[in-house]
Amino acid sequence: MNRFHLNVLLGASIIVLALTVPAWAGHFGGHHGHGGGFHGKGGGPMGFRFLDALNLTDAQRSQIKDILSNHKDTIKTNFDKLATARQSMAQIMHSENLDENALRQAFQSVADIRMEMVVLRAKIIQEIRPILTAEQIELWNTLPGRRCHRAQERFQDAWDRFEKWLDEPSV
Repeated sequence: MNRFHLNVLLGASIIVLALTVPAWAGHFGGHHGHGGGFHGKGGGPMGFRFLDALNLTDAQRSQIKDILSNHKDTIKTNFDKLATARQSMAQIMHSENLDENALRQAFQSVADIRMEMVVLRAKIIQEIRPILTAEQIELWNTLPGRRCHRAQERFQDAWDRFEKWLDEPSV
């Protein structure tokens, strides 16, 4: 494999990982906005941005804050572990000589931490669910489909840019 093909393969791998690792590892960021909600991008380290769409009462908001506060230390610990694991994986990916086994182990570490976070999120959701009204639960059930659709659109946009880049003539 010549150097050009290796660079294209490396570029494609980076783009694929850039698109998939955030999905596996969670997209963390954004900020907590006004009124104690999760305005802006992200929704906190566990992705509870959807709560703003449910028009919670003050009592519901207070109960949900208590639930999230009870899990705050575990969320923070997992978030810190994930950041460290992702940094380790990035270092392996960008090292001069690829150690495929080390990269696989690093990715598995990211996946394992993310799995713990997903399970915790599901448990928290089960604690939140009884607080919601039937109408809020109905609305809540429509939100994941919207989120998946947006993620698919972002992936397609990134893929289109990648293919366009490959089609551009080299200098």
